[in-house]
Amino acid sequence: MENIHIESRQSDQRLYRLFWEVSNTEEEDLEKLKRLGEEIFKSSPQPTDSFEAAELIRKFLINNNFHNQEGACTLQKLIHDKRGNCLSLTLLFGSILSERGFSPKYEIVLNPKDGAFEQEDELFNELKNGCYFSYDTPRLPRLKDQEEVPELRFAPLEHPRLILSQDRVFECTAIEDVKENPEYAPEAEAKQLVDFEAVASNVYVDQVKKDSINLKIPISEAMDKLEKALKLWPNNREAHSMLLEIAEITQNAELKKRSLEEYRRIGGDDSRFYFRLYQMTREIEYLDEALERAPTYLEAFMAKYVELEKDLSEAKFNFAVAANCARESTAYNLQFFYSHYKDQLERLYRKEEISALSK
Repeated sequence: MENIHIESRQSDQRLYRLFWEVSNTEEEDLEKLKRLGEEIFKSSPQPTDSFEAAELIRKFLINNNFHNQEGACTLQKLIHDKRGNCLSLTLLFGSILSERGFSPKYEIVLNPKDGAFEQEDELFNELKNGCYFSYDTPRLPRLKDQEEVPELRFAPLEHPRLILSQDRVFECTAIEDVKENPEYAPEAEAKQLVDFEAVASNVYVDQVKKDSINLKIPISEAMDKLEKALKLWPNNREAHSMLLEIAEITQNAELKKRSLEEYRRIGGDDSRFYFRLYQMTREIEYLDEALERAPTYLEAFMAKYVELEKDLSEAKFNFAVAANCARESTAYNLQFFYSHYKDQLERLYRKEEISALSK
C-alpha cells in the first residue's frame, strides 16, 4: 500500500496549472480540468494504490468516449474534443493522480518497439523489395494520397509513460478498449526517468514540430516555445536540437554554439543522437550508428541512400521508398517531405513527374 498524502488535495493544483500553461488555452479549460479530476472520483472510494487510481481514470475516459489521437498534445483537445495523445494523456493522468495524493513517476522512452514499429518495419521492407512498384518504375505518392490519420512513424519518437506503485508501468494511451493492457511496455531503444515538468516541456516541442511540418510557424514563435521548454526542463535534448536547426537557418553563431554545447553535454547512445551528430559533422560513422539502431529512420535513410547515393537509379528508387513511408507517417507528411527534399526531388525526377504530384 502506498503512503498517500491526502493533504496534497488542498494544494495549489500546480500540475493542473502547468498543464494548462503549456497548452496556452482559455482559463475556463483549467476549471474544466479541475472539475474532470473531481468527477472521476466522486462516485468511488478513494483508492489506496496509484495503479488502481489510474485504472479508475482510464475506465472513466473509456466510458466517456475519450480517444487516443496522434498530434493531440494539448489540454484543449482533451477538454473540447475528447482527444489526446501519449503526451497530453500522460499529463492528464499524472496531474489528476498527484491531486489525489499519489506520487507518480514518469519515464520517456525512445522508439518503442510496439505494434506500429513492427508494421512500419514490414512496410519498409516490402517497399524496398519492390512489392509496390518496380525498381525501374518507382512510383511517388501524390499529395492527395496522404493518409488522413496515419498510424506509423518512421522516426524514433519519444513516448512518455507513468511508473506507478510497485514500479508498474502504466500506458496512458490504452483508452480505446477496457480490455487493453495498460501495463503493455515493449522494449525501446532508450529510456530515462524524468519529472512532470520534463513531460510538460515537450508540449512546446511537439507544437513546434507539428507547425514546422505544416510549414506554418514563424521562427521567432518557434524559438520562444523552445526556450519555454528549456526553462521547464534544461535537459530537453530535442529542444536544443531544434534550436540548433534554427541557428543554422538564421546563421546565428551564438545560438549555434550554445545549442551544440548543450546537446553534446546531454549526450546519448541512440539513433536520434547519432543522426544529429552526423548532421553537425558529416562524419559517416555517426550516420551508420543511427541506421544500425533504427533502419527505418526516414531522415537517416534519405541521407545515406538518397543524398549520398551517386547512382541515380538507386537514389530514385530509394526516394520513392521514403516518400511512400512519409505518406504513412505521423512524424512527417508528404507536403513537408517534398518541400524538405526539393533539391533531391528535382535531381531525380522529371518536371512532369513532379507536377503530377499535386494533381
